[in-house]
Amino acid sequence: MTITKIKAALARPWVRRTVTALFLAIVGALIAKQATLVDWQAVAGAIGKYDRRNVTICFALTALSYLIYSCFDVIGRSYIGSRLPVRTFMRVAFISYAFNQSFGSLIGGVAFRFRLYAHVGLDAVRVSKIILFSVFTNWLGYSMLAGLLFLSGAIALPQKWSDSRLLLQIIGAVLICTAITYLVVCAIGKQTTIRFKKQELRAPALRLAIVQLLLSIAHWPLTAAIVFVLLQGKIEFVTILGAMLLSAVAAVIAHIPAGIGVLEAVFLGLLGRRLPISELLAALVVFRAIYQLTPLALATAVYLPSEFKQRRTTQKGLLLRR
Repeated sequence: MTITKIKAALARPWVRRTVTALFLAIVGALIAKQATLVDWQAVAGAIGKYDRRNVTICFALTALSYLIYSCFDVIGRSYIGSRLPVRTFMRVAFISYAFNQSFGSLIGGVAFRFRLYAHVGLDAVRVSKIILFSVFTNWLGYSMLAGLLFLSGAIALPQKWSDSRLLLQIIGAVLICTAITYLVVCAIGKQTTIRFKKQELRAPALRLAIVQLLLSIAHWPLTAAIVFVLLQGKIEFVTILGAMLLSAVAAVIAHIPAGIGVLEAVFLGLLGRRLPISELLAALVVFRAIYQLTPLALATAVYLPSEFKQRRTTQKGLLLRR
């Protein structure tokens, strides 16, 4: 079978769905097998040892992380030239990010933004621009931060991963070049168009691109800081940050909502020989509870009233038209 025929076969929807289902089944089986090897009583015991001060610090870091991410849409507001209140964009960004963390980017990052921004009168074109702008903001900082970290060789890789060090440095160099290229494109002029899949995004001014970079660079380390606090400083921060950055891109590649199993696999692979598995898993379980489940509950509480209000308004409009 030629490469062309293989590509044509993979392009068929039922083939993609089958491959995806098979991949998820394999990943699920591996996670289930690994779960049977874990002493969950020891994990529960480790969770019970966390003091209130550390947990409070983690909640504060989570709040700061979500606040910074919400600013992604605020600068997107400037990009599209909207006059809607800043709080509207922060509210939509918070809700979408909370759902994104638990259900994936298509539901959180895309679907919720389209629905919520439609409620306040933004058309699909401008919403698409905000989404793309937020995506570029998020991964711009990732590219620069991860690139510098990978290229520097600061991540303490396990002995069995030593052969991957050069590859990681090459990836780091590519990521830095990607981030710099974006900034150069923005410096050239506003007439430059950046193509992303089937969408086009006019390059923002360099000043706005620098704000994108700084916000994103500030956002990424906060998630690692939560795990660092939960591990009580037993592992150096730069290694935890590296593990968090690696797990983020691995979760995107795997297409698993919330990166279930991916985050744990990366951390166990990098740090499994330096700390008891029960301590690592305990930290990650609490991290998910604080960083994903708590904001999800809050976002749901914020979203549902507005959704019910919008439905009542729509129903009244339909009745008046009759």
